[in-house]
Amino acid sequence: MEMATVLSLDYLKGEIVKTRGTDNLIEQYLEKGFVIKENITDYYILKKPASIIITLSNGYGTKKFNASDKLLEYFNEKNITEKFFFKVKNSIMKK
Repeated sequence: MEMATVLSLDYLKGEIVKTRGTDNLIEQYLEKGFVIKENITDYYILKKPASIIITLSNGYGTKKFNASDKLLEYFNEKNITEKFFFKVKNSIMKK
């Protein structure tokens, strides 16, 4: 098994959107990773959690994926924050 090389780590800030909308509009947000935090009639509060995207490379190619859940578990943290991102980046990139 070949070791992968970390090419980059990227921090994507979380977002909150407040909107009135139809099911079609809300579906577009859900496809982009938002979740419904609150729904009152046709008024929605949607949240997209912050995430850490890692880019790895090996002899077979390059792949990007969301490593947030695995990193939270490994570092025993509850939330992705900018401070946590830099802790992870410093830990991984110094190796």
